Amino acid sequence: MYRSSATSGGARTRDNVVRVAAELGYRPNQVARSMITGNTETVGVVIPEMSNRFFSAALQSIARQLRCCPPSGWTA
Repeated sequence: MYRSSATSGGARTRDNVVRVAAELGYRPNQVARSMITGNTETVGVVIPEMSNRFFSAALQSIARQLRCCPPSGWTA
């Protein structure tokens, strides 16, 4: 596993990395992260018909629940 000096260099190095990342407008890439971790934190739902009120309501409920209370270890 690759470990950069930024993660093992101490508080000062970490502060410098965080500062430069903020200056450059860095945002973590979820796709890249999922390639490394093997975890996409994605929920797939197969719905036969979106025009049916039941399935539409069920999907909205699932999305609301995941935003409210994501499974342990997930970010919302």
